[in-house]
Amino acid sequence: MKNLILLSHPHLATSHAHTLIVDQIKDLPDTVIHHLEGLYPDGQIDAESEQAACTRAERIVMAFPFWWHSTPPMLKHWQDEVLTEGWAYGSDGGRALSGKLLQLVLTTGGAQYRPGDDPHFQPAALLRPLQATALLCGMNYAEPLILPNIVHPRDHALHEDEENRILAFAEQLQALLEAP
Repeated sequence: MKNLILLSHPHLATSHAHTLIVDQIKDLPDTVIHHLEGLYPDGQIDAESEQAACTRAERIVMAFPFWWHSTPPMLKHWQDEVLTEGWAYGSDGGRALSGKLLQLVLTTGGAQYRPGDDPHFQPAALLRPLQATALLCGMNYAEPLILPNIVHPRDHALHEDEENRILAFAEQLQALLEAP
């Protein structure tokens, strides 16, 4: 498998953006999507199975809405359970992910996450813990793909221009996943 997409969204069914993005990429060859909340509704992550999937992948994609300046809780839990010392990192071997690419793909609810806006909320600074994780595991950290300013109340109709922005983003992600 070329791409393992770790999709974390606690409310995927009500997310216009992530639903459109998943629809765009779900049938790509050599791409597997693990919707973590869907696979593990009880929070009990099968670390061995997830490690095996990571081992088979060339590129690991963490796709999520930016959640309180971080990942959603399930993606953080996945990191704690799967990226273990001795397997993902450590002096006793632990280099299972070495040389693999980590690609972050996220949506944000606010415009302040765009490059050039408020310097306190620059994506590069807020995503530094994930970059540090990639480096600890010997992974190559790709430039994050970010779709800013996506806000949808549950019963809010999607505006055409917003839908077009999401679809363009999904096409950008598709091209990235299809690239060698």
